[in-house]
Amino acid sequence: MSTTYQRFRPLPGGHLQTILPHLLRQKGLLEYRRERISLPDGDFLDIDHTQDPEDSQNWLNNDKPHVLILHGLEGNSHSGYVIGMAYQLQQAGYAVTAINYRGCSGATNRLPRFYHSGATEDVAAVVAHLLRSGGPAKTVAVIGFSLGGNQCLKFMGELSSRWVDLSTKVVGGLAFSVPIDLGACSAQISLPENRLYENRFIKALSNKIRTKHRIMPDALGLNPEHLSKIKILKDFDDLYTAPLHGYPDANTYYAANSSLGFLPTITHPTMIVQADNDPFLSPEIRSPSVIVSPSTQLQITRGGGHCGWLTSRPDEGSYYWSNVLALRWLRQF
Repeated sequence: MSTTYQRFRPLPGGHLQTILPHLLRQKGLLEYRRERISLPDGDFLDIDHTQDPEDSQNWLNNDKPHVLILHGLEGNSHSGYVIGMAYQLQQAGYAVTAINYRGCSGATNRLPRFYHSGATEDVAAVVAHLLRSGGPAKTVAVIGFSLGGNQCLKFMGELSSRWVDLSTKVVGGLAFSVPIDLGACSAQISLPENRLYENRFIKALSNKIRTKHRIMPDALGLNPEHLSKIKILKDFDDLYTAPLHGYPDANTYYAANSSLGFLPTITHPTMIVQADNDPFLSPEIRSPSVIVSPSTQLQITRGGGHCGWLTSRPDEGSYYWSNVLALRWLRQF
């Protein structure tokens, strides 16, 4: 299954194709039902479910996979690209759940740790919960954006080993704008032309460190004095992300969690979608040279930016091509 992206021509360049679609997305499209689930390590996740469409009986008994959406760095279930996708799929009769990573739901999580690009244990916990909760989930499809796309691909690559008990119930994965090489993409986002994005990420992440330190002043790894040393995103990963999640430094964390190393072991139908002008992604991972498994399709679009893909004309009721592609991709299951 494939479809071609036709970009919104008045928008030249990857930056405009990233920023304007973000600003134009509608965020009040649907209501969620929030659920808090407990995790094995004593922490929790807040997940948001789309409300049942009017014909709830058909919704509960249909054979469509339940869709789990994974957001990007410092996003949440109400990010425009998430809620737009959830709305599109809900209107087509799919049950949809959007994750909020630890600390991203508006509530501070219980443990010193946060979330990170390779934290697939939390993805697996949500998938398992959906399958056993007695709701509409008979099978699950995973859709991820950016950091969530890396988690999606890593999770798909682990299904035949780490998450064998879920393997027969996960039908496939779809990942958009994926930093499959975390080290290379960290360097990319620290380029001068990307400082606007990087500064926003650093500010948001630093505020979370300050907030959590006030709540847990004795917790190791949350010392806010290190924040003054942060100049680029890798500094944050060296000083906080890596040690909080059991890695000695950022490079070790990047190597262990980059989905690039998990692509060869993907055995379920999976699609990776990258724009050739994505300012967040290093050039080598937005080219057809990326190694994938026989189960994985790689699509490189001409234009689209980072999680943008705005189009000139609506298709399937949406001006966002990523929503249209996801709907058509899901129909194979």
